[in-house]
Amino acid sequence: LGTIQRDDGHLHKASGSYRASMDVKRRTGDQSGIEMSRQNLGWVLLGSGEFASARECFEEGRRTCQEMLRDGRRQ
Repeated sequence: LGTIQRDDGHLHKASGSYRASMDVKRRTGDQSGIEMSRQNLGWVLLGSGEFASARECFEEGRRTCQEMLRDGRRQ
């Protein structure tokens, strides 16, 4: 849903959808899914001019993915 909203130019709605998706994925323990949603949220924030927030998303995603690789985790 977030991707469709983003592609249609509804960045605020897309941001909410990606955040909601991350919440669901947290509850189910889907770490790789969280990081995919976080990256998409980062792109939406970047497109909205929220540069500092976008950077936080990308940096948090990078740290988490590095940890996952180090620990041999996929999720």
